[in-house]
Amino acid sequence: MKKLTSLALLLLIAGCSTNHFQYIPETDVTPITQAERIPLHLGAVDVEIAKAEPVDHFFFNVEGKGNYEPVFKKAFAEALQESLDESTLFGGTKESAILKATVLQFSQLSVGLQFPTTMVVRYQLVDEKSGKILFDQEITSTEKVPVTTAYLGTTRAVDARNLAVQQNITQLLNALKIARIH
Repeated sequence: MKKLTSLALLLLIAGCSTNHFQYIPETDVTPITQAERIPLHLGAVDVEIAKAEPVDHFFFNVEGKGNYEPVFKKAFAEALQESLDESTLFGGTKESAILKATVLQFSQLSVGLQFPTTMVVRYQLVDEKSGKILFDQEITSTEKVPVTTAYLGTTRAVDARNLAVQQNITQLLNALKIARIH
């Protein structure tokens, strides 16, 4: 009985101490060429949650975590801003643009082992002076975490959400690289 209790305690401690994924901006991204650089200064990054979408499209509304929405919006905006700054994709000094990110879906199965998570975001790059939409694309990312990542399900759930956000931002950077915005 002592061995069983010790083993259970050891598994619990090991599961609680597992590090989970955290947002880390891409550092090994290939350098931006002059042809890929967008000749605009990036002003603000605005993040909104689509209000017309069904409530079950957002895990924090389904789970009664309405207070999580403002925290998520702030964290997502900061991650976008940091990634775009580090990418050096925007190289203009005169004209300015705003990036609008509307989260259309951020859903996750609340029961399971790998916690598949889907994030759909509509990105629009808008000229600050004219209001003209220079870039408009909907990006979908779906991620899941292997069971071996962490013992605790809550840790895997958070990891899956973090990975879905990272993948979505990476896809945005790649889409902006090939977009011809001049």
